[in-house]
Amino acid sequence: MNNVQRLIYTSSYNVVLEGNPIIGGDETLPYADPNKIVDYYSKSKLKADKLILEANNTELNDGRQLKTCCLRPAGIYGPGERRHMQRIAKFIDWGIIILRIGDAVVDWTHVNNLIQAHLLAIPGLSKTSGYVAAGKAYFISDNRPLRVFEFLRPLFNGLGQEVPQYKCPYTIVYILAILMEMLHYILKPVLVIEPLLTRNEIMKMGIDHHHKMDQAINDLGYKPMFYDFADTVALYLKERGSVSEKSKIAFHPLWTSVLFTIVTVIITISLCL
Repeated sequence: MNNVQRLIYTSSYNVVLEGNPIIGGDETLPYADPNKIVDYYSKSKLKADKLILEANNTELNDGRQLKTCCLRPAGIYGPGERRHMQRIAKFIDWGIIILRIGDAVVDWTHVNNLIQAHLLAIPGLSKTSGYVAAGKAYFISDNRPLRVFEFLRPLFNGLGQEVPQYKCPYTIVYILAILMEMLHYILKPVLVIEPLLTRNEIMKMGIDHHHKMDQAINDLGYKPMFYDFADTVALYLKERGSVSEKSKIAFHPLWTSVLFTIVTVIITISLCL
């Protein structure tokens, strides 16, 4: 024990997602059934979330008590985000997003709003606030749910393309993701190929899930600010420069994933015939 008295854990919306729609959910929602969670990241977040909240009021070596809380952000975006922005941008560049996948109404969280929540949680775990946040979880978002592809529109437009007009049925894409994951694990001993789609991604894109911010607003004084995703896109495109991602398609490892996806589609069609 290092006698740390306040602990804020950055958790995730994923701890309550198990494939059912959540419309205006709040912190009274139970944890998702671990058997219905389809990825290890979400399972690890759920376990950690539980452990952190259970640790609240643990007695420290110096006689004080540990105070804890969990912040559960939705999809995080903003300047400097690299994982999702780059990945989606490459897919758009390559012209392989020709249909809307799901297009659910979901929450989004700008990094500045997430930082605000962390800063507000610090006094929320102190004696001066009556430990108002101790032992609690808080959903954190911009408090402005949007459809997935409507949110992504600035990125499509910034790359000179339009948002796909037609949707692909959720069930078909989900089955495709299952097959891609299966092939990934089968080939993993000899060839590691990243699936273009995973079940977790399809679920988050295809099933509505958004939450109320009431508890964070009332307990912490959280005031989600408005941020336009178009500003984040503009910064990303400026940093990316004038080098076309299309020119690097043959050399990028994700191109292998595109071929992997084509093979999976062929297998899917064969199974359906």
